[in-house]
Amino acid sequence: MAHWVLQGNPTRWEDPHRLWTEPVTRWCVTGVQRQVAVGDGVLLWLANRDPAHRGVHAVARVEGEPTTEAGSPKPYVDLSVTDYVVHDPVSVLELRESAFATHPILRMARRTAYPCSPEEYDAAVALVAAHGPTRMPPAHGGAEGPASEGAARPYPAQDGRDRVRGTM
Repeated sequence: MAHWVLQGNPTRWEDPHRLWTEPVTRWCVTGVQRQVAVGDGVLLWLANRDPAHRGVHAVARVEGEPTTEAGSPKPYVDLSVTDYVVHDPVSVLELRESAFATHPILRMARRTAYPCSPEEYDAAVALVAAHGPTRMPPAHGGAEGPASEGAARPYPAQDGRDRVRGTM
């Protein structure tokens, strides 16, 4: 099994809460489509002009072989997001202090997809776990119940009000 960091376009993901409100089921894998395989581990990285929103926002698993969509030459894979940390993403600063510190996305985040070593992946997943992840919202096919120990915590909504995160 391989591991990947798949980066989100900062224009599309300017509001990182969209990852939660519009759950992802596919992601572009330009440049690594020949290496990506079903079962591979994925870190979803959102690039953002605001450094507080830049970093790992979710952990996922590849669920399908790369395919192209009608009208687009870009390859996509089906994903199953296992843990969301949109409410408290793993920041660049935290990643720089972990075994992820040498990953190329921390130096020059210009590609869509990057390979990730098992050590880098495990370090990022441990940080995600420490942030209290949740699973897919029930409104989008998830079931009730927390992803990890503890109850659901609120996350700041884009309108400034707190909402309780849906959990699985």
